[in-house]
Amino acid sequence: FPEGAIRIKNARGTADAFYLQKNNKHYFVLPGPPLEIESCWQNFIEAKITKDLANEQRKEVFSLHLLGLPESEEDCQ
Repeated sequence: FPEGAIRIKNARGTADAFYLQKNNKHYFVLPGPPLEIESCWQNFIEAKITKDLANEQRKEVFSLHLLGLPESEEDCQ
C-alpha cells in the first residue's frame, strides 16, 4: 500500500482496498468483485463519505480499470 494510505478491510476476499488523500483529492482504490466492493463500502467508505467528506464542495467520480480480466482466467498474464 502507498505510504500514508489507510487500509480498508475486505471481509469477503483477500484483496484489501485502501484510501489515500493527496493534493486535496480523495482516492478509494478497490478490488474488482462486487461483493468485495460492498464489504469495503460497509467497513469504511460509506462512513467516510457521509461524515468526513459530506461538506466537500466539488465531487467527481472517476473509475479506472487496470486489467479487465478476471483472476480466474487461465490465460491472464
